[in-house]
Amino acid sequence: FFIWRLLAGWAGAVLMVLAPSMVLTRTPLERRPFSGALVFSGIGWGVLIAAVLVPLLLDYGLSAAWLALGVIATGLTLVTWRAWADSDGSAAAVAGNGAVGLRALPLAALLVVAAYALDAVGFVPHILFWVDFLAREQGHGVNFASVQWGLFAVGGIAGPFLAGWVAARLGWYRALLLATLLKALVVLVSAWAGGIWLVSVCSLVVGAMAPAVVSLTSGYLAHLVPADQHRAAWGWATAGFALLQAAAAYAMAGFYGWWGTYPPLFILGGVALLMGAVIVAATRSPWVAGLR
Repeated sequence: FFIWRLLAGWAGAVLMVLAPSMVLTRTPLERRPFSGALVFSGIGWGVLIAAVLVPLLLDYGLSAAWLALGVIATGLTLVTWRAWADSDGSAAAVAGNGAVGLRALPLAALLVVAAYALDAVGFVPHILFWVDFLAREQGHGVNFASVQWGLFAVGGIAGPFLAGWVAARLGWYRALLLATLLKALVVLVSAWAGGIWLVSVCSLVVGAMAPAVVSLTSGYLAHLVPADQHRAAWGWATAGFALLQAAAAYAMAGFYGWWGTYPPLFILGGVALLMGAVIVAATRSPWVAGLR
């Protein structure tokens, strides 16, 4: 299982790096917010489809559920295969600087990479523990928790488009800072959320801000570095996100075994996001600008 999980994680990381880079580098600057939103809304659609299909597929067994998801993914790949044809050579140009090292990136881009890694820590409590927190620890039951996961998915679909709309009006920097602060606040509030309305708001907003921060981070990096370096910068950001997400998931599982309750994990996630917001704010400081 570890081997299959490792291969799936690697493939997901490749897709997360290549797809946004190809889209953003081929899109005019004024259309990048919407294009990025369209790409990253796929995260929310995937969560929603899984939330609907997996419970139904499990009635036929776990193996059937895995096979059905694999068939769906393969079918989507075949349907969209021609869309990835490189007719103008621009993808090759994008890939040319794919091995740019961290030292070659401007300091502001490095800070964004660090902030995005901290976002992974804030993402862990909801993506791993939110459903069990609601269903078991708060005693709401599986059906209630499933509905909240559906709201999380709806937020995941709307979030990137909302982020693109805000970025088009406030700019990538302000939009990313605002999204990170909002996500931090709601993750912190989730530790004490109990009533249906507050829980629903937390599900919807965190679901929306999760892909929104991804989209805005990619867009802000495209603003900070030359087009031919975006793939490398986004690749480093994705790698940092994955590593810190894995470390945070392992650590938080251990902390839960120690504390026996979930709220402290949401507090840790919120604090990590606040630290990320501070780092994002630092990208516009005169000191950082002077070191570019």
